[in-house]
Parts: sequence; structure tokens; C-alpha cells
Amino acid sequence: MLYLIVAVISLASIALGAPTGTVGVPPTTCPGGVKNGETKETGRFWYTCLDGKLTMMGCLSDKRNRLTKGQTFKSSGYLFECTTTDKGDYTFMYKGCISENGDEHLPLATWEDSNYWYTCTKTGDSVAAEIKGCIDDGKRLNPDETVKKGDLVYECKRYDGGHIGWNIYPNRAETVTYNPTLDHIHVQQTVPVQITN
Repeated sequence: MLYLIVAVISLASIALGAPTGTVGVPPTTCPGGVKNGETKETGRFWYTCLDGKLTMMGCLSDKRNRLTKGQTFKSSGYLFECTTTDKGDYTFMYKGCISENGDEHLPLATWEDSNYWYTCTKTGDSVAAEIKGCIDDGKRLNPDETVKKGDLVYECKRYDGGHIGWNIYPNRAETVTYNPTLDHIHVQQTVPVQITN
């Protein structure tokens, strides 16, 4: 009689599709054949296989370096940070600007080179290195400010289209001979408002 009851229970279990020997055992692979505990890189992110599910673990830099939350990397004149969304997924955000010599500058910071001075401007979710004025012997000049050098005046000028450069013209205060029709001799150089490396 006991044998008959055990046989009925066993047949009922098979009929209902009860698992055989896998109760409480986590899957050993994730989609794509990734084994439990192994990692996989897809797109700009990296994942780890945990109990049969690929779990996002962080970001990948341009050089395919693995980053976790809060780590940064430089790319095309920008500083990017690996961060997470409200849902816990990883993403990138603009964190700052990179000067031509590779230094990092956060929004509102300023820096200079031998010709111009800049600020890192944040607009929405993006940042940009913006040229704010000229440099003369280490001194910062804003647009429309001038420096007199002998018989010439150097004016830091913002031109139509936003470009900044030097406007050079004779210094009328000096007793020199010059042609009045050549009041503005030439523009020394102009550069774009934003660096787009």
C-alpha cells in the first residue's frame, strides 16, 4: 500500500513538471554563454554574470579601460564621469573640460595659454571650453581692452561670429609717421570660440 502511494506522488510530480534535482541551484551560465562569475563587455559598458543574469558593473573608456561609479576619463577635449541613473544603470556625464596641455578644468574654472584665456562653461548636460579674452605678457585682457606698445596699439577684439583675436593699429599718441588710411593694419590671429578637439 505504501509503495502505491509513493508511486502516485512520483507520477503526480512528473505530470506537474516539478524540477528534478535543480531546486535551489542557481543557473551556471548567462545569455550568450557567459559563465557565472565571468565578465563581458558590450558597447561602452561591462557586465558580470551573476546567478544566470548579466549585471551591469560599470563603463568602458575610449581605450576600453573598465571604470566604476565616480571614475573619469578624458576624450576629445572633455572630462567624462562614469555614473549611474536613478534606475541604477550606468551612463556617462560631462564633468569638465580638458585644456590643450591635458589639464582638467571643472565648470566655471579658468585657465590660459600664451595667447588666450578660457573658461569651462556648462550648458545643460554638456560643457565647452570657451575663449574669453587675450593674454599679453601673462596678463589677461577682456575683449575691447587694449595694450600700447610703442607706436602700435593691440586691442583684444571679439569679431562677428564670436571669434576673438588681436586688432592692431597705430598709436596716435606717439609722434610717428604713418598713413592715416591704414588705421587698422591687420588682424593678427583669430581662433574659434569653442575648442572642439
